[in-house]
Amino acid sequence: MTVAGDLLRRAATLVEGDRAEQNGDVVYNASNIARFWSAYLTSKFGHEVQLSASDALSMMEMFKIARRLSGAFNADDYLDSGGYASLAYQCALAERKLASD
Repeated sequence: MTVAGDLLRRAATLVEGDRAEQNGDVVYNASNIARFWSAYLTSKFGHEVQLSASDALSMMEMFKIARRLSGAFNADDYLDSGGYASLAYQCALAERKLASD
């Protein structure tokens, strides 16, 4: 068992367990986040911005990376970043399926 593998297994446990129950369907939830952020950015910059669910989760991953760069060491930033990456992937697959249907 490696440290990296342990982190990924912990992230999978969170993504498929507690956080999934707490936050509901990932595609639905991330789509809502993307709609809110799109509306905010459209209003802020005066031209239409359309984010997808996978964009929103990729941005959450970047949020965790930014915390790693500027804050004190926190293992949860790495754990959450891995979780967000896997959820972004799940949403990207769903988006590709919708586009091909």
